[in-house]
Amino acid sequence: MTAPQLLDLARAGAGAILCGIGALLMLGAVAGLLRFPDVFTRLHAAGVTMSLGAAVSVLGLIVVSDSPALAARLLFLLL
Repeated sequence: MTAPQLLDLARAGAGAILCGIGALLMLGAVAGLLRFPDVFTRLHAAGVTMSLGAAVSVLGLIVVSDSPALAARLLFLLL
């Protein structure tokens, strides 16, 4: 394998790992919504964890994106 192919493979792996971590965080937020007894603890679980999960998932998409224009749009979305 050549160096650019290895770099693309590493980018794809890192992006997949970040998207997977974001999905697990969002799944944890859903579990918190179902398990917590009080409305305020449910709101806290949904707000904090879901926001972090979405941000990590978008970061994974930035790593995987091929065009700089798409990466800039995703970065703007993240900010």
